[in-house]
Amino acid sequence: DKAMEIYTSVLKQAEELGDKVGMANCINGIGNVYWYIGDYSTALDYYERLLVIVEELDNKFWMAGTLSNIGDVYGEVNDYEKALDYYIRTLALREEFGDKRSMAHSLNQLGVLYSDKGDLNKGLDYLERSLKIYKDFRNRPGMGSCFNNIGDIYIDKGDFDTALDYFERALTIQEELGDKSWAGIALGNIGFAYDFKGDYEKALDYYTRSLDISEEIGDKQGKVVGLLNIGITYYN
Repeated sequence: DKAMEIYTSVLKQAEELGDKVGMANCINGIGNVYWYIGDYSTALDYYERLLVIVEELDNKFWMAGTLSNIGDVYGEVNDYEKALDYYIRTLALREEFGDKRSMAHSLNQLGVLYSDKGDLNKGLDYLERSLKIYKDFRNRPGMGSCFNNIGDIYIDKGDFDTALDYFERALTIQEELGDKSWAGIALGNIGFAYDFKGDYEKALDYYTRSLDISEEIGDKQGKVVGLLNIGITYYN
């Protein structure tokens, strides 16, 4: 991989010069490459090396981003307790230097994580705090993400009408933004809500629309999920 080759070469030069900022940039880049290819163990090694350096540099902005990345890795491997610890540390730093936009992201992460752990009320609290900040900054992608995640919580709570309302709000935003990938997810979630309500005709309609988007953008995983949802609904 060309990016890895460049990062590795520049990292060696930065180490020889004792350039910690240069080292940090390269180590972060290498960690991101491993993250994107799904090698989470190696990504974690690089992010932890990065954390040591940015702590030495006393760069709190960079520290927060690195802690968040480490939390993401632990979340991917379903180690929710460690992910939670790193996300909480991330949020504390972002609150300390008043980075509200990044705070919204951290709150969203924590909301999803608490929801995954089964603490739905705490998850909802964090997501609503995140949503408020996103609304203040008129951050439409952030609002769409929160609407979708809040809808998921209401599904888990068994309140399908409220879930449907949030999923429809998410869909409106994704369509306005022209984000087909997330629009497909929102359509699938709306189908899911109708499925739970026992309205199988509407569920099939939304599942089909979601599947059409997955096929259009070449989303193989989305296509599998869509076909599975349609098959189960026909069975019901």
